[in-house]
Amino acid sequence: MGPDLDYEVWPMVKHRGWVRPTWSIVYFCRGVARLQKRQLKEAVADFDMALECGYRPESLVYKKRGQAKLELGLFDEAQKDFSRVTSILEEKGKECTATVKKDRQVCFKKAIKDFSTAIEMGINNPEVYFNRGMSYLYLGEFEKAVADFNKAIELGHQIVWLVYTRRAEAKIKLGRSDEAIEDLDKALAVLGMKDDK
Repeated sequence: MGPDLDYEVWPMVKHRGWVRPTWSIVYFCRGVARLQKRQLKEAVADFDMALECGYRPESLVYKKRGQAKLELGLFDEAQKDFSRVTSILEEKGKECTATVKKDRQVCFKKAIKDFSTAIEMGINNPEVYFNRGMSYLYLGEFEKAVADFNKAIELGHQIVWLVYTRRAEAKIKLGRSDEAIEDLDKALAVLGMKDDK
């Protein structure tokens, strides 16, 4: 079973003294992959960094970190994380209805059709492959998403850390945690973050 991921939130965060695009999703995804591999202490550290970097929705991070802490036998700390999830969800209420989800699926299917048409017309642009890959990711077609992200990287996508991160998300959903961690490590390297494995 893969992680719960929020694909629409791209906050700017203040990290180490300056404002930069968020690295929080990279840490969150790597934490999920490490949780799957039962690298529990490392997963907790990644979830801590995801929170520090401002990952949203933070309830997902607390939930996953709570799971890791529970498996580590840190019952009090796990309970605090799970309580935090409950309070966040109570504050926000249910944001997504079945109708909204259905409307999104229709939009993503149309987007896939449009991007595929562009590719068939000979447009060999990494952004087209990335966007079609994102649409596949939203719809749960993870193998197709990975293939498109591979092509976006091959064609030299300008924001390659983002492509690595999204490809890792698809790989996590496919249960390919080792490959996902490799991608997320590459994303952190591109961002200039030192890995403190």
